[in-house]
Amino acid sequence: MLRKRNAFNKCYINEAKEVLKNAHIIEKSGNIHCPILLPVSNGKQTSKNWVKCQYEFASTVDARIIHYDRGHYMHYYKSNEMSDEIMKFVTSIKF
Repeated sequence: MLRKRNAFNKCYINEAKEVLKNAHIIEKSGNIHCPILLPVSNGKQTSKNWVKCQYEFASTVDARIIHYDRGHYMHYYKSNEMSDEIMKFVTSIKF
């Protein structure tokens, strides 16, 4: 019951619509290179193929991956390390 409530939650549906709308905008915009830093969890607390999908996505967009040995809520436990990595990444970008 909880799964159905969350799956059909109006906020989730609206967010999915926005994601699709944004994907169409990006698709129409052509090939845009944008530096991406992708924090990746160990997959605990997520679906079985979560980590695999993250790595596949990263390879298609040339993202830099930072792997954390934490579950899905890694930002609760690794916020300082993540902040440091984000700052290093942002300052390393050459325009």
